[in-house]
Amino acid sequence: MPREWSSIGEVESQKVRPSKMPKPKMPTLEEITAAVNKGCTKLCGKPPVTVTDCNGVKVGTPTTYSCKIRQLSDNITFALDQRWNYVVMEYYKELEGVTK
Repeated sequence: MPREWSSIGEVESQKVRPSKMPKPKMPTLEEITAAVNKGCTKLCGKPPVTVTDCNGVKVGTPTTYSCKIRQLSDNITFALDQRWNYVVMEYYKELEGVTK
């Protein structure tokens, strides 16, 4: 048997089963809040204390955002409400990238 055929069989037998794959670390609420506050401080000079302190959103139909931090914060909140952990992690990575 040619080597490439036997090596394919070896690779197939070494695949990681989904149940054995490590789960990515979900960010805590404290980490999310810290990242949002860092972004707000970077862009506006201080984090908002109340929702009305943030001028990065114009509520209406549709809601429009002038601040990427506020948009990501709202997206993370919605994904947490829906228990979409993978989506939360994706938005958190994007938030970390914006706040660097």
